[in-house]
Amino acid sequence: MDSTTSEGASSSSSSSTSYTHSWPYDVFLSFRGEDTRYNFVGHLYNNLVQKGIKTFMDDEALKRGEEISLGLLKAIEDSRISVVVFSENYASSQWCLDELVHIFHCKEQLQQMVFPVFYKLDPSDVRNQRKSFGKALADHESKLKDNMDKVLRWRETLTKAANLSGWSFLADGHEYKFIQKIVEEISVHVLESTHLNVAKYPVGIESRVKQSSSVFLDPPVLDRKQLALQRRQGQTEDQKRHQHHFLSSLSPSNRSSDAAPPATTANSDQDRDRDRSPSMAQDFRQLDTQIRRKTCLQKNEIRIVLGFLTALFLIIIVLYLLAKSKTFSVF
Repeated sequence: MDSTTSEGASSSSSSSTSYTHSWPYDVFLSFRGEDTRYNFVGHLYNNLVQKGIKTFMDDEALKRGEEISLGLLKAIEDSRISVVVFSENYASSQWCLDELVHIFHCKEQLQQMVFPVFYKLDPSDVRNQRKSFGKALADHESKLKDNMDKVLRWRETLTKAANLSGWSFLADGHEYKFIQKIVEEISVHVLESTHLNVAKYPVGIESRVKQSSSVFLDPPVLDRKQLALQRRQGQTEDQKRHQHHFLSSLSPSNRSSDAAPPATTANSDQDRDRDRSPSMAQDFRQLDTQIRRKTCLQKNEIRIVLGFLTALFLIIIVLYLLAKSKTFSVF
């Protein structure tokens, strides 16, 4: 059977929304290759990748010698979440223990999330270094008599890891269901920390929001003014044509008695245009005011809708996490 463990330290997911570190990877997998590379961890890695989660799994060829490589240390630092798969022979590898120490360093310094997986063993054996873990640490002590501080650090870190919330799988469980459960919960943490990770002091965000709003919401005021001006000019031309047609329809005697009607008409049209200029300017101002008022209303409506959608999204996330938290069992 499989179960979720929760004891001691609180889950590290609570800090994920307050830190703005850049994460090239979503998940770093720490494991003992000879125990789980070609079965449990291999399947877990494939499921995470298929889910679109950027996962780092070290190459078998990298683990040569007793000293951990700088490349692996960098991969740990570049990961949002570390999943530590404790198996039978995990503690027998100094490499794995050094990985674990660096993972907890990143947890404390970079607010990285850490989740232990206890694969076919009792979490208390890890916490108290019993059975295979006790034997492995005793062997390390005999080899590192001049560096007992390092062994002590390994012991302390193993205890810290076993006290974190995580997952426990026993031999009689369904492994594929257990893997699916881990992938689903990690997906939630990745989604939460990715989309709700807002800077504590969001300098400059307001100006960029206003700039974006002006691009998508502000109407082309200048084009509307030009359109209104062209419309009025067209009306003036129509009036001139109607007046000219009316004068041309008069009798010849009337046209001869009135020596210069075209010039008089042209002058009167110019006078009327000059008289109309103040009213046209006033109309432009009124039109601009109406457009601005309408734009403000549109902006306010969109802000209200966005605020409602954001609040609804947060409520859904909280309800989902609360529902998930009910599946945790305490040692």
